[in-house]
Amino acid sequence: MRVHFRALVFKQKGKAEHPAPLLVVEDIKSVRKISILRTLSLLAGTRKSIEIVVSGRSKPVQFIGVAKRDDFVMRLEVVCRTRNSSTIFHDG
Repeated sequence: MRVHFRALVFKQKGKAEHPAPLLVVEDIKSVRKISILRTLSLLAGTRKSIEIVVSGRSKPVQFIGVAKRDDFVMRLEVVCRTRNSSTIFHDG
């Protein structure tokens, strides 16, 4: 698998007026797979989510309801390894 990118840009559906978060791969300190409990939904359960700690930010960035979360985290781990990043990956 060959993956070449230096940053992640996330764009939220329907939120064109706010700038999308830009996360440079070398600035990512840790990535954690998390599950967010649905409290306001008619369907009980959890949503697959990701929490990313980035240097220069006081709080982690959370992405909630990520489709194919496990695939995404696996690919991000490959990219971090190829860029010699010291990112720590936590599994849940």
